[in-house]
Amino acid sequence: MASSRILELSSIIATNTERIDGFLTSHGFPYPTFEIDAPLQAIVHFDIASSVPRSGRATFGQISSSCGLTESDTRQLLRHAMTNYIFQEPEKGYVSHTASSVALVDVPMMGRYVEMVSSELWPTATTALHLTTKIQAFNVANHTNRPFYEEIARFPDRASRFAVAMDLINASESMKPIHVVENYDWAGLKENAVVIDIGGSHGQISIALATKFPHLRCIVQDIKGVIAEGKDMLPEHLNGRVMFMEHDFFTEQPVKNADIYFFRWVFHNWSDKYCIKILRSLIPALKKGASVVINEFCIADPGMIPLHKEKELRSYDLGMKSLFNSKERESEDWENLLKIADRRFLFKGARVPAGSSLAIIEACWDGDGQ
Repeated sequence: MASSRILELSSIIATNTERIDGFLTSHGFPYPTFEIDAPLQAIVHFDIASSVPRSGRATFGQISSSCGLTESDTRQLLRHAMTNYIFQEPEKGYVSHTASSVALVDVPMMGRYVEMVSSELWPTATTALHLTTKIQAFNVANHTNRPFYEEIARFPDRASRFAVAMDLINASESMKPIHVVENYDWAGLKENAVVIDIGGSHGQISIALATKFPHLRCIVQDIKGVIAEGKDMLPEHLNGRVMFMEHDFFTEQPVKNADIYFFRWVFHNWSDKYCIKILRSLIPALKKGASVVINEFCIADPGMIPLHKEKELRSYDLGMKSLFNSKERESEDWENLLKIADRRFLFKGARVPAGSSLAIIEACWDGDGQ
C-alpha cells in the first residue's frame, strides 16, 4: 500500500529533527526551549517584565505593587500573555520569566520595538479597508493628512521609538552590511572608484565598504541632520575616503560620473510614482556603464521560499502599503520600475545572498546622461 502523505511528512520531520539534534549536540549548544535559560502593549507600557526577578519569581501582588496596576488586572494580563509563552506560572500565584519575556529586560530595544508595532502598525492595520483607496491607512488611523515621517517627527518620543525599532531590525544577522559587502564585486571596481550611498543615513554601508576595500571612495547622501550626525560618528581613519553630503534624492543628483549609485532600504518607502522620480533624478549624472545597485527585499514567487519567510515578507509588504501607500517588490516589479523610469536602465537581475534578508538588485546605465 502506498505511504500516506502524512507519514511521509512525519518521516521528513523526524529526519530533520535528528539533524538539528546532532548539530546542537556536536557544537555543545543548548536545546531550544521556552524556559529562561533557553496583551503585550500593556506589558511593555507598565514595564511588567522588570517587576519579575530575572532568575527568580514574584507573586501577582508583588508585581502589581511594582508596576502600579491592580492585582486583578495584572493577573489577567499575565495569564493571557502566558498562552503566548510570555512569562510562566511555575506554581499557582507565582510568575517567572520565559525566554520571550526576559528579552524585554535584557534587550531594551525590544520593548521599544513592541511599542512601535502596537502603537503605529496595529492601529494602521485595523484600517485595512483603506488599502484599496488613495487614502493611506496611516492617515486614517492617525487623523492626519501629513505623511508618516512628517507626522511622527512632531512627537519626539514616537520618532525615537521608530528609530530604535529600525535599529533593532537592522541589527539582525540577516540585515547586516556584510551580506552586500561580501556578495557584490566591489573588488572589481577601478582604483578610486566612487560609490554614492544615497539615503545612506550615518554611512554604515559606506564605512563597511571603505574598511574592506581601500580603493573605494564613498559619498553618503542624506538629509541635513542625519549627515551632521554621520560626520561626528565617522572613524577618524576613514576621513577623506568616506564623505557626507546633504541631498534630497528627489532632486537632480549633484555627483556626476560616479561608478555606483547605491540605495539600501529606500524604495520600499515610496510608491512607484516616487521611485521613478528618484531614478530619473540620477540620469543627468550617469555615465555610460554606471551601475545602480539596490539593496532591498525582493519577494519570491509564491511557494518558492519557506512559508515563514514568505509570511514575513508579505507582512512587510502590507505594512509598507499601510504606512506609505507603497510596497515590497518582486523581481518583475523591479525590472518594470527601472524600465518605466528609462529604458536605458538595463536590468541585470536580483539575487538574495545566502543568509541575507535583502536582495542585491542591479541595473546598468546604457546611455550618456542628458
